[in-house]
Amino acid sequence: MSRKENTFIEVFNTQAEVLSKVNELKAQGYDERDMYVVAQDKHSFSMVENQTNVNVETAGEQQNQGFMVKFMAAFSDDSSTEAFRGMGLTHDESEEYRRQVENGKLVLYVDNDYNDS
Repeated sequence: MSRKENTFIEVFNTQAEVLSKVNELKAQGYDERDMYVVAQDKHSFSMVENQTNVNVETAGEQQNQGFMVKFMAAFSDDSSTEAFRGMGLTHDESEEYRRQVENGKLVLYVDNDYNDS
């Protein structure tokens, strides 16, 4: 987990874990519209998508709109690592989060300012 001021990023194994963390962060004052879940495929977050207003996107599919366009052009080694670097992570941290998503994990990223940038 990494946390800088109003930023939070963590890896989860299950949707239930993500939902629990989303509820915890909401209780701390975070807005669901500032939360982003990245997973390898759309089946990885159906429960999160149905029960929250969190932004959810797949890393393995191209998107024509939404935060993934801003987040990454395609989920290849170079572009996804650079996308995570755009969140203010080091190269090593970016590589680690990319690998986690490729291995079926869910990454929750929260940033009050990200949607505005």
